[in-house]
Amino acid sequence: MVGEVVADPSAELGFWWLPGHENERVPGDFTFDPSSGSRLNLRGALPGARRHGDLRDTDVILGRTAGTTDRSMMTLLACREVGRRGQEDRIEQQLFAAEFALVGGHLERSTDAFFETAIVQFSSLPGLV
Repeated sequence: MVGEVVADPSAELGFWWLPGHENERVPGDFTFDPSSGSRLNLRGALPGARRHGDLRDTDVILGRTAGTTDRSMMTLLACREVGRRGQEDRIEQQLFAAEFALVGGHLERSTDAFFETAIVQFSSLPGLV
């Protein structure tokens, strides 16, 4: 079970992998800003990434950030690769944008994302009415 959707600015260091590839973890940092969204900057490449070729999309990227609580488990959904760096045949850095960032658990498939309730907050709504 996943606890919550990331909604406040944050930055997390950790290890990231694709479902089914937990032994092929890649270090990286996740950042979220309400105005620019979720970004995952990997120091290396996820399995299957090629140096030459198209940027790729993936439904799910799993991560574990520093700490031992359930909040250290993260699931990024609807991820698209927005950049990469490297030399010759080696990718040194991959950058992903994620549509959703969930904290508190791992979802193996994007279709596992189901919520019984949701809380929506609008910070500037009182000024409009």
